[in-house]
Parts: sequence; structure tokens; C-alpha cells
Amino acid sequence: MTTPTTPLYYESSSRIECQSTVQSVEEASEYKKPNYYIVILDQTVCYPQGGGQPSDTGGMITNGDSSFHISDVRMDRNTNCIHHIGQFSGQSFSAGDLVTVKIDENQRLLYSRIHSAGHLIDACLNVLGYNWKAGKGYHFPDGPFVEYVGEVENSEVESIKTKLEEKAKEFITEDVPVIIDLDVSQEKAKEMCGGELDPIMPDVEIDFPRGGAPVSAPFKKSTEKSFSNKRKFANENESKLPTKKAVATKNDDEDSVYAKVFRRVFTVDLFTEDLRGLGCIKEIHDTNVLLESVEGIQVTVNCNQISRKFNEILAKKEISFTLEDIFKIGQFFAFKVIKEAAKEGPRHLRKPEVSIDPSAVNSHLLSASLKNGLVINGTVMSIEEKGAVIDLGLPSKINGFVSNDDLPSYLTLNKLHIGQVILFRVKGDSGESARVIRLSAYPEMDTFEDEKLNLNNLMPGTILHASPEKVVGDGVFVGLKNDLKAFLWKIHLPPRLRLDISRFAKSLRVTVLCCMPNSNILVVSAHPDIVSLSKPEKRLVAQPYKIGEKVACTVYGLDKQGNVLFTIEEADGKPSLLTAKMFRVMIDDYEKNIKKFTPGSEHNCRIIAYHSIERLLIVSTKKEVLKQKILSSEHAKPGQKVTATIVEIKPAGLLVELGEDLRGLVPKMHVLDRETSVWAKHFKRGQKLQCRVLFVNQETNKIILTAKTSMVNSTEKIITEYSDSLVGAIAIGVVVKQHDDGGLVITFFNRVGGFLREAEVKKLTSFEIGMPLKVRIEAVDVERERMVLSLGDENESKFIPQTSQEKNKSTDDKKSKKEIKTTLLKKSKPAKIFQIYTATIVGKWPYGGCSPDTAVELNLKGSVGRLHASELDLSHYEEGSVPIREFLKKYSGKSINVKVIQVGNHKMISKPGKNKLMEEKGTHRFVECTMNPEKLKETRKKQSIVGYQEKFVHGSNLPVFLTKFSGRGNAKLVSGEINPLFYALVPRERLNKIIPNPIEKPIQSMIDLDFEEGELAIGRVIGINKAVKTRYLQLSLVQAESPEFGTKILGRVDTIQESPLKIGFGLANGQKGVLTPTGILNDFKSADELQSYFGYNQLFNLIVWSYDESSSEWNLITQERFKSLSKKSNPNPLIRSISEEIKSGLSLRGYVRSISEVGIFVEISPGVLGRLKSEETFVINDLILVDVINVSEDKIKLLYKEHICRATEDSVVKRRSKRQRTLSLESNSSLTTAEKKSRAAGYTIAIVQSPTKAKKENEKSLERKPEIHDPGFDWSLKGFSMEEMAAVGREDKEKDEDERKNMLKREDGGENTTESAKFINLEDLLVEKEKLIFGREQEIHDTDSPQSETDFDRLVTGNPNSSNLWIKYMAFFLQKNDPDKARFIAERALDVIHFREEAERQNIWTAYLNLDVITGTPESLKEIFERATKNCDSLKMHKQLAKIYANKKMNEELDELYQTMLKKFRHEDLEVWFMYGQFLLENGHTTKARDLLQRALQSLPKTQHLAVLSRFASMEYKFGDIERGKTMFEKILETYPKKIHIWTLYIDMIVKFENLDEARRIFERAASSSNLGGHKMRNIFKKWLEIEEKFGDEDSLKMVKQRAVQYIDSLKEEEDSDKE
Repeated sequence: MTTPTTPLYYESSSRIECQSTVQSVEEASEYKKPNYYIVILDQTVCYPQGGGQPSDTGGMITNGDSSFHISDVRMDRNTNCIHHIGQFSGQSFSAGDLVTVKIDENQRLLYSRIHSAGHLIDACLNVLGYNWKAGKGYHFPDGPFVEYVGEVENSEVESIKTKLEEKAKEFITEDVPVIIDLDVSQEKAKEMCGGELDPIMPDVEIDFPRGGAPVSAPFKKSTEKSFSNKRKFANENESKLPTKKAVATKNDDEDSVYAKVFRRVFTVDLFTEDLRGLGCIKEIHDTNVLLESVEGIQVTVNCNQISRKFNEILAKKEISFTLEDIFKIGQFFAFKVIKEAAKEGPRHLRKPEVSIDPSAVNSHLLSASLKNGLVINGTVMSIEEKGAVIDLGLPSKINGFVSNDDLPSYLTLNKLHIGQVILFRVKGDSGESARVIRLSAYPEMDTFEDEKLNLNNLMPGTILHASPEKVVGDGVFVGLKNDLKAFLWKIHLPPRLRLDISRFAKSLRVTVLCCMPNSNILVVSAHPDIVSLSKPEKRLVAQPYKIGEKVACTVYGLDKQGNVLFTIEEADGKPSLLTAKMFRVMIDDYEKNIKKFTPGSEHNCRIIAYHSIERLLIVSTKKEVLKQKILSSEHAKPGQKVTATIVEIKPAGLLVELGEDLRGLVPKMHVLDRETSVWAKHFKRGQKLQCRVLFVNQETNKIILTAKTSMVNSTEKIITEYSDSLVGAIAIGVVVKQHDDGGLVITFFNRVGGFLREAEVKKLTSFEIGMPLKVRIEAVDVERERMVLSLGDENESKFIPQTSQEKNKSTDDKKSKKEIKTTLLKKSKPAKIFQIYTATIVGKWPYGGCSPDTAVELNLKGSVGRLHASELDLSHYEEGSVPIREFLKKYSGKSINVKVIQVGNHKMISKPGKNKLMEEKGTHRFVECTMNPEKLKETRKKQSIVGYQEKFVHGSNLPVFLTKFSGRGNAKLVSGEINPLFYALVPRERLNKIIPNPIEKPIQSMIDLDFEEGELAIGRVIGINKAVKTRYLQLSLVQAESPEFGTKILGRVDTIQESPLKIGFGLANGQKGVLTPTGILNDFKSADELQSYFGYNQLFNLIVWSYDESSSEWNLITQERFKSLSKKSNPNPLIRSISEEIKSGLSLRGYVRSISEVGIFVEISPGVLGRLKSEETFVINDLILVDVINVSEDKIKLLYKEHICRATEDSVVKRRSKRQRTLSLESNSSLTTAEKKSRAAGYTIAIVQSPTKAKKENEKSLERKPEIHDPGFDWSLKGFSMEEMAAVGREDKEKDEDERKNMLKREDGGENTTESAKFINLEDLLVEKEKLIFGREQEIHDTDSPQSETDFDRLVTGNPNSSNLWIKYMAFFLQKNDPDKARFIAERALDVIHFREEAERQNIWTAYLNLDVITGTPESLKEIFERATKNCDSLKMHKQLAKIYANKKMNEELDELYQTMLKKFRHEDLEVWFMYGQFLLENGHTTKARDLLQRALQSLPKTQHLAVLSRFASMEYKFGDIERGKTMFEKILETYPKKIHIWTLYIDMIVKFENLDEARRIFERAASSSNLGGHKMRNIFKKWLEIEEKFGDEDSLKMVKQRAVQYIDSLKEEEDSDKE
């Protein structure tokens, strides 16, 4: 039994903690928050939500490990128990447990200030005499307000606001106390509140304001300095806490004028998304650059965040410069934060990620914002004669232009690169119609003087005039244009003013360091070296002030934190533009020694860091720092002994720390004297390690060390250079490589190396790579930097014994001689890319990835090389020869010079080949080589220049090396290789070796001669596919000509349609042609006999007869038929002109092509049809005799005479049942109109498969099916049906069918149409017939579900583009507990479905993802999803995966996915914001959801704010807090009172989640509103009537109708009065 909770917050608002006893714990089901609980205590300091103000948040803990996070607090009015709502961490509480309750103090203080501001407004209104009735208050931080009911003229609104502000400032200035009185009766409260209590506040609720009273008493006199309220604080000081908005903090340093000025010390936590900043280049790396911003904070710019143009060049692999070519140390750029710093991980890696891409940094700017003096980033798009065209990244696509005169010396035109980013200043104002903006790369040469200056149109680097207004301890408040204020920190003043800030009396120029749209963040600097934006050298530090140097500093003051500030004098006695700062932690025994740092005292300090933006040296006087040997890489000397601390253990070695922000690397080879696979177990983080500096990488300033005990503790000579004086010295080195002749390469310090000859090596019993060895220097060649070594005397040179630590390693690490040999091969220096080597030819390439007849194996002194035929000098080989065969015949076993152009990817060779390479060579690594003379001469080291060709142009000619025939379905092809990256496919009709078939037939076919493996041919590119797995070119070995009447052309049979008979051909020019019965023989025969002359993939020489526009195909005839044109008499003439060659009464023979209600259509010549009507029975393909009775407008009316040869119905039905549908890759039915036109113009659309694909699929199907444990998934077809998993497209198909039917009806013209009007196109009839056949197959499919693989294969062969069939095929194997086979079917479907069937392919990807979520692994799911996003609409696939995760309740994965979607599509699709918001609210993450709303409003343009706000308000009603949703709708209507859809949406939410009375109140408001016009009001009344009809009664319905009539009457009266 629970008792009412005692509210301790009434006793004191300053109390933030208490001890309480748990009364009960239950699930928070009534608040619709899953996984949340309600904890009821006997007493609490937590204030519940009520009276328009939010609740406290905080937590509870017990003496054990359990804790409870309080996210919401509510009051139960029935029991007066306070509900603490939240989630447990650890075990749940039990009744009787003693807990400690603590609230968020800062949040309590914020709410106190906000609420007090509301009461201050109320008091001001009372004093001013406005006796308005209090409505309601909203005291949430996202937009607090107080509402009153009363009347006021529009003209008075501004004056009331001014009076109210002045009175509030007066009270604040006079420091009027707030008195809280808890002992107030109802009558007295009514008197204080103007005669009545607020009706929205229940009498039983005491509205504790936490810092103010709910309603203030009216003032008797304006001079009275206190006003009474309901409650009184125990501590009067707390009652004086200022409000956030209405009351400014008052202290010695600032007043209300500067209350909103940003004045926080900038930390990395403030580097949030959308922040803009100014950064100078600190370091330049291979793939990123490091910028330094305000307060020394460093940020990272990855190479994909430089510019869009740079990314394009990078993607095309056309980049011809490095990052060092386009960036300069000290150069300034504006940046935008895109990713906040990580909260965990090594400190040096926790850096925010930023973008300098103008399209990101300038994204919030409009063209009108480009005023004179504004500073922005720009990308070099093109370099002209007198300047460069600049991309500003604006949505309006406005470009800029910078002349050569406006570029500094390090950015002249000859030094610029396309894609490079530069900081520019706008020269002159740009009008709205301007398309090109003049720019200058000297930003400091002008000042931004916009009279309408505001924080949202400022950019980092922009220079402004600043006037001093108020000096405080740590800086100056300055005034800018348009009454804008900023705070200028003392550290950002010129050095002369830092010493005496009172001298700052005149205005000076400042540059913007940080700003953020829609916030008050603004940081500026007036240091002259920073204002000089175009001079990178100004940010560099001179030699005497390098890190690690000691410098004399003079104290000039201390800051508020107790840090010491210094000045520095130059050598000539002049003050330096640099100053210094020493943090208190850098002083030994601070409390004792701080007294020594009096102004004017001089101290010797050591420089430990440098902040470029502040031009500030960070120094220290700590003894350990002064003694430290190395503070930067410049101080590190090879061979120097140091103590390091292990920071991180990585596979590459040990990352160690040598001092403050100074790190080094101990490579894996140098961690122990003898290498072991378990070396990492000997070390731990934080461990101290004795090391020596091995060398310093001057390019990267990285310190490389050795921890080998023998080298660290060595008393022998430390060798760091080549010198003659070293001869005879004994030293310890490390074995790094075995030479081909058997000798060993030994290295010492500073990359000095020597050679131990084979004769000396034989004295060793054994050796390993990485082993230390004591040697004697025998000779030194200083000029050539070489040394000869020996083992010397037995007592002088020997192996270094293992340390006790290393002897503990496992015996498994001891290698046999064979293993040592393999290790040496692995450790030997591999062949480097772009280098020329002498290689020995081994023989044909045996490791797969290409044919053995197209590549040779090379030996490059330990490295395996491959030389492909495409990289030979092909000028020595003729077309038709086999280059590799001739090459091996000439050079086998000999040495040649080759250049390494690429490191071979092991994925480029087959698995057996990879295993063979490992067995024979001990490595997977091989290199690709070239003998091409042009590439051997090329000095530029670019993959795009010397690598394999990857860019091809349609119509270009290139060499191909033919390998074999390959089959895909019924389309036989010849395959070949372009290079190891691209293979080639040549349709047989495009081959150049064709001869007549010696076997005589009525129709003589052609045959193609076999090619030799590796034969060289020259082909023309007619198709390109750059898919990741199947990169191929489609080639033609013959030159295509545009066909004309009577020309001969080669064709391949690709389709045979039996009813009516039609032979389809793929022609050598890439177009399509058809051969019908009338074009085959002069002597017409039965269709069955004619069909027997043709087989799939046979080649024929045919004659072009005519072109059919409707089907985009050529009508063809045989050569024999064409010869009949020369005959004078022919019973079966060829007809080209209907009007000239066909006369009435002419008898002709023809084949029945189609039968319909409108008549029987007969083909009498290729492409010529006539129509007859007869009661005779006909079958398609019947050969009949007809007479011509009428010819009108190319339409022929025929009269039946007799049958010559009948085609039986049984044979037609039989042929139809055997009818096979090809993969529809070359039919017109799946093509758009544009694609049909492309085909008619001679272009082809083809999809082909890797020649090894079919073989792989067969191998997969023969593999043993693994037994997989049933994961509990429903294996029925239901779960993978089209409707449930990927239902799309059905309505469109039905719509297309209806349109075709209507078209036929229109062409038929109804029953009364004349015969001539009934003549319709044959193609339409064939389409209808195809539909009927497809319908029958669909009926069979729907009524008789397939039961075997054979059934499914039959169905998908007939309809290969149907995702519905493929998904059911997948489910078929899932029922058999065989998910691997289901995946195989999914892959097969993706290969077969035409690439233009985007919806069908998307369905397959969706089903594939669903399958892998259930049966796969995270890695496999990631791989499939990445493929899906590349091959389908990326946004759609992200949404599909989100739905899958939601259905499976995978909330963690879903949250991560939504965050990824926001980064990619936040500007592309609003639905992404809504989906994530709904997810957060549904799972109880209300704070995150509301933060998401604010983030959306900041990121999206204002035109979309209404949609976002209304949608989030609706979601608050559905899944969050109804009160908050209601408040959001009220605020929206206040801003957008004319938006009718907001009114109706608000009403819908109220009806659904609140009550009808509240909805009626909103209807009344809307009906009384003067903002809604007649049309909108009509919608309101219509909606009102619908609601009352559904939920109201007759009286309410009658009332609404009366109101509507009254409104109409009022409109008429207004209209009449206007007329008068």
C-alpha cells in the first residue's frame, strides 16, 4: 500500500539531494514507454511536470550496483504519489530499499530562471495597468511563453512590447526581490490573481515555480521594490536568480546589454556539427591534412572532404598531384564540422572531422549574401589565360573568377590545380542577376561593411571593424555593424594591447575565427598575424622558438584560472609578436611557487607547444620538462637512449609516448631481440620501456625506435653515419634481408647499412630476419654509402643471445630450415611499383585469373611477376598471330627489363591458383609488369598512366586476345581478354572468319572458324560493363555499315517464334531483323518445313528488304529469294510498293499470320499484310490462295479461294506448349520509347555474363548442402511472398493492360465501324496474343504451385524478370532448410533480371537482405547491403533495411542505420528525419527525439520547417507527450494561422488522443478566425460536420450547420457593405 509522496522541494529550492525509501516499482505501461519503470518513494526532491513546466531529471542509487536514471517525473492526482519514470542500470529496486535521489542541478536552475521570467512579465503587465486574464504558460527551454486573454489593437502591439521590456529592465536594474509565500488561502490567491484563479490550474495542485511565483500581485506604486507571491524561498539569495531570457546576469564585468554575447572559453566539446571555423594547415599527410583552430584545437580534413571536383578526379584516378602540391603549412581555410570528436580512444586520435568543401562550408549562403568583403572557400574548376574559374558551392550554381593579379605568389596560375580549394574575398557586391562573382585571394585587403550584418551571414575569415565598448578582466566587449556585439579575448588582441588593455581606445580590424548559423557563437581575433590571412609564413614560428627550445620570458600577468602570461623579447630587444602562456599544471608545487611569478619577473622556460591562431607559445618550468631530452622530432638523434611509455599495442608494433604530445613507434621487428608470433603478450599499456632512436622519418616527422635489448644496452660502437673512421669497429646491427647471392644485409642506426658476404654467412649455424648480430666493419665507401662487414674473430663477433624474457616464447615459434627459407622470402624486399627491374621469363602463367596463353610468369629476384599480352610491344605482332606463343619461343629463360605497374590483387586469380601460388612461392603477392616501350620511358608515377587500361570509348578500336567459346542461354559468344581487369565478348555474327557451310541445304548457312587460344584480333567497342565482378567489353570484329535495301548482312538466329513463324536475327551492325515465311523460298512450303531449316545461333547471309517502324526491326529475305526479282514471272512475287505492284483481281499465295474478330490477316510478301473475311476455318501458318479485291491507302482487302497447305491445330498447340521464352534481353517489350529509338538508330542494349559464371553455378549446385540448425524462422512461402516482402509494380502493369484494351477498342471503332477502319496493326494483335499466353501461364502458376526445382526453372525461364517467381523460388529452398541454396537463387536472379527492371531487382535485393538478417552474419549482411546500394536506389535500400530491422526489433542496428541515413540523405528526403524521430519516441528516447527536431531545423531550409514541425508535433501526440504535442501545434498556428492543413491535422490529433470537447474548442477558434478565407473556412466546416456526424449527436450537428449559415450570412453582409 503506497502513501502520498512528501514533496521536499517545497521546503527549499536549493535542495538537490535526499535519502528516500522505495514504496513500489512497476512498469510504466500507462505512459506508453516500453522498458521504462515507475518508482514511487516516500519523499523526493524531484519536481513533477505540471503548470506548463518540465520535470526534474536525475538519478537514484543504492548501496549496491543498482541505479535508476530519472527521465521524467509525474504527479498522480488521485493518490498524490509522485511517479519517477526511467530505466534501471543493473538490478531493479525492491520495496523497502533505501536510495539516494539526486537531481540535475543545472537543469533545475535553468527551469527556475525561465519560470521566474514568466512571473516577471506578469508583474510588469499588472504595474502597467493591463488587467488581462492569464491563459496559460509554457516554461520549457525550447520556447517559453505566457499567454493572456484580452483585447488589444494591432497598432498598440509594438508599443506594449517596448513598455514591457523597459519595465522588466527597470525591475532587473533595481534588483527587485522575489518573495515566495506558501501560506496562501484560496480567497487571498483569488485576490492576488485579479479576482479568480487560473482555470487551467487544478485547485489541488500547488504550482511550485522553482524560482518564481505563478502570478504576481499588482503594484500599488511604481517605486515599490517588492511584490508578493504564493511562496517564499527558505534562502532569499536563491530568489534572486535571474531568468534566462528576461533577466540578464548582473555582476562586475557585464550588464544586460552583453548578456547574449558569446563569451565561453572554446573547447573541443563546442566543435559540434554545423560549426564554421577558421583553421591553418598544421600538418600534411598522404590522405588527410591537419588544421589548427582556436585554442590550439586540431581538426582533420580527409581527402574526400576537400572539394567535389577533387573527389571526381580521385574517383577517375586522374590525379596528378599530391596534397603537398595544393596545401601550404600556415595557409588558412574556412571549415565546417561534420563529425564531432570521439569520446573514447587515444587522445591524439580524438579530433573532430571537418570539411573545407565549398558546397558544405557555404551551404547556408544565398547569392544575395555575397557582399563585398565576405570571405569564403572556393574550388578551382578551370584555369584560363588571365585567371581561374572558381566553384563557390552555392545552390544557385553561381561561379566566381579570380584574375592572376589577385593571386599571391604561392598561388599563381602555373601553381594551381583543378580541384584545389582557396580562401577568397568577394570583390564588389553581387546583384541578384549576377552569374559570375569577382574574387581575390587577398582577404585582408578589404573589410566587410554590410549595414545589415547578422550572425547568419558571417563566414570564418571575414574581416570586420570592431570598436571597444567595455573592458573587463579577460578581454573587451566590442561593437560591430548593425549593433552586433562580440567579445574579444585578451589573448586575441595585438601583443601591445595584451600588456595594457586600457590602451584599446580606437577601432581596429578583427577576423572571424568561429561562428555558427542560428546561434550566438562568434569568436574574433585582432592579432595582425592572423588578420594577414593570405600570408602563411605569418603563422610559422621562428627557429629560436621551436618546440623544445628554452626561452627567457617576462611575466605580465595572470588570468582568472591562475595561468601565467609572458612577453618575449627578440634578440634585438624589440617585443615579439609572440607571447607565452604557462598553465598552472606546468608549475612545480603551484601554491608554493606561484608567488615567484610577479609582474616583471623573468624566468627560463621550455617551449612545449605552439598555438598558431593565438600566436602563443605554451611553456613550462617543471624540472622534469626542463630535463627532458626530446620534446620534438627535431631533437631526436639516432642512437640516443630514451625512456618511453607504451600507449597502444598495434599489429605493426608499439606506439609509445616520449613526452608531452610526442610519440614514436617501435616496429614489430624491433620490439624483441628474436621475433615471435606472441610478442604482444610481453607488453602492456603504461609499461615503461628503454629504447634507442633508430631513425627519424624527415617526411612525416615520425620517430622510429628500437627496443631490442642487445641494441639498447650495447657498449659497442653506435653507427649513425658512413665514415672511414669506422673501419675495424665492432657494432651490433639487425639482419633485414638475404641477398640473392646468399649474403645478408645488416642495418644500424639512422638507416645506415652494410653487407655481410656469403662466405661469412656460412660461418653461422642459423639465422633469422630481424635477428641482432655483432659484426666488424671491414671497409667503408662513403660516397656510395656502402659498408662491407665480417664476423671477425670468434670472440669478437657472434650471435646475440636471447634475453630471459624472450626464452619464454613457445617452441612452436622455432622454425625448420624450410620455414626459415619461406620467412626470408616473405621478409625480402618486394618489388616496388613504378620501378624497372631485370626479370627472368619462367613460362606460361599457371595461377589463373587469365588464360595461360595470354600471360607469362616472371621472376623479379624473389617477387613473382605477371606479364600480360596487352603489355607487350604489339607493333611486332600481326593480327591473327598468338603473341605469347611467339614471345616465349623467342625469350623463354632469358632476362628482360620490365616495369612494375601494379601490385596484383589476389582476388584477380582463382582460388586453386591462389593456393598453388602459396604452395610454390610462399606468398599470395605478385606484381603486374609491362614491356610497353612508352610506359618504360614514362617518368610520371601514376596508375592511370602506366597501369592497365580501364577507360574505353564506344566505337574505338583496341587489341583483344581471343580465348574460347562461351555460352549464355541460347546466345553463343566468343570470349577474349583485353587485360587482366577486363575480358571481352564477341557475338558470333560480329566475327570476321565466316565461311559457307559445306553441307548443302535449301538455305545455306554460314559457319565461323575456330580461333587459336591467345590469338590477337582488333575489335571495335560496342558495349561497356564496369560492374565490380563482371567487367567486360562487347566487341565487334567487323566494321558495321548502315543497312540499305538490297545489301547483304550477316545475321545470327537468336529467336524462333513458331506461331506465327518468325525467325529473329541479331545482325552484324547490332540491330535486329526478322525473316518470315514469305521471305525464305521462292517456292512456298509449309511452315513446319521452313522452320526446320533454322536452328539457334546458326549464321546466315541475308538481304535487307525493308524497315518496320512499329517493331524497330528490319524485314529480311534470303539470297535465293532476292534473286527472284530478276525473274519475269514469279507466282510468289516480292512486293515493295502496294499501290504500284498490287492490283484488284491479282491471285497471290500467303500465310495466315493472325486470326481475330476483325478478320484473318494474311502475309503475301515480307512486311505486307492483307485482310479477309470468310466462314472457312483457318489456323495460323496455313498456306492459302487469295484474290485481291480492293486496295485502299496501303490496305489490302482479300478474298479467300482455297487452302494450299494446312497447319493442323494440334501441331500449333504442340508447338505452343514447347514454346520457350528467352531472357527478354533483346526483345522490345521491356524497352522504353527512347530505348526503342536508340535500337532503331543502330545501338544495342545487351547484358551478358562472365563465361565462367555458368560453370561456377553448376559447381555450386553440386556442392553438398550443409545441415543448418533451424533458427526458428517460418520457412513457408508466406513470409517471402511478393505482397509481404517487396510488392511493387502490379498496379502499373494492370494500368498498361487497360490502356492497351482501350486502344484496341478505339481502333475497332465499335460495331458500326466500316471495314476499312477495322484494319489494325499486326504488332498490336501479337502483343494481345502474347498477353493471353502469359495470362495462361500465370493461371497455371497461381493454381498449381510448383513443387520442384524443375517446375521453378520452367517458370523463371518463361518469365525471367518476375521477382515474384524468384522470391518464391528462394522460399522453396528455405522450406527445405537450405539457406545457402536460397542465396544462390538470389544471386542467380540478380544476374538474370534485366538491369532496366529496377523495381524487380529492388524486390530481389529486399528479399536477399531479409534472408541474410535471419540466417547470415553481420559481415555478410554488410556486404550484401553495400552491393544493393550500389546497384539500386541507395535511399530506397536504406529504407528497406530499416523496415527489416524494425520488424526484427533490432533497435541498436536500426539506430546506427538511421544516423547513417541522416548523414547521407538529410537534405534529400524529409522522411529520413521523421523515421528516426518516430523510432526515438517509440523507444522512449524523448530527449534525443527533441534534439533531433532542433538539428533538423538547423540543417534544413526554412521552407521545410513547417512540414518538419507539424510532423514532429503529430508524433508527439502518437508516441510522446500529448501536452508537448499540443503546445507545438499552438505555436505553429500562432506563426502560420492561415495554414488550413495544420488546423485539420491538429483537430485530428485531438479527436484521436484527447476528447471531442477540446476538438470543438479548436473548431470554434478556427471558425472565429479572421485569417481564414471563405474557401478555407468551407473546409473547416466540412471537417467539423464529419466529426460531429461520426462522434456527436443531433444537437451538435445542428449547431454546426447553424454556425455555417451564420458565417455565410456574414460574408454576404460584408459583400453588400463593400458594394455600398
